[in-house]
Amino acid sequence: ISHFTEHAAFLGTKKYPSVQVLAEMEEQIGAYFNAFTSSDKTYYIFKAPHLYTQKALELLYEHVFRPLAVEEKLIKERGVIVSEFNDFWHTPDKRFFFESWKRRFKAENHPYTYRPLGRPETINSFDREKVLAWREQYYNPVNMTLGITGHIDNKKIIKLIEPLFGQVKRG
Repeated sequence: ISHFTEHAAFLGTKKYPSVQVLAEMEEQIGAYFNAFTSSDKTYYIFKAPHLYTQKALELLYEHVFRPLAVEEKLIKERGVIVSEFNDFWHTPDKRFFFESWKRRFKAENHPYTYRPLGRPETINSFDREKVLAWREQYYNPVNMTLGITGHIDNKKIIKLIEPLFGQVKRG
């Protein structure tokens, strides 16, 4: 579900309701946004010129805390995630990593062999309510770290962060 939740961040937000509108806003400020899910974390990476720090923080906030999670878009996204699952098995280095962890622990289902992508049967079982309940439980400030690097003034950045991220339910 974490991987599914990560994908939902790209499908539109309350302020920017479509993939295209989000992409246009990012392009306008020269920003780069990406995300990935590991076995125990979800990373949202946002890079933008320091001149657009406020806008970049707003876009990051929208992606992470206000995704629309429209049922039809989530259903379509299942296909993308299942495709990522299938692609994994065609990548030799990923396959090697998986097999070596499995052999190292002499177990087919050791936690270190679990993949954050999930399995097709679980990916296809997620509905909007499950994704939103997961987000509510785990994707909140008490479980997160916000790191900012670059040409910034610490006092100024805190003033920019508080109105956005400070309004999120702490969990």
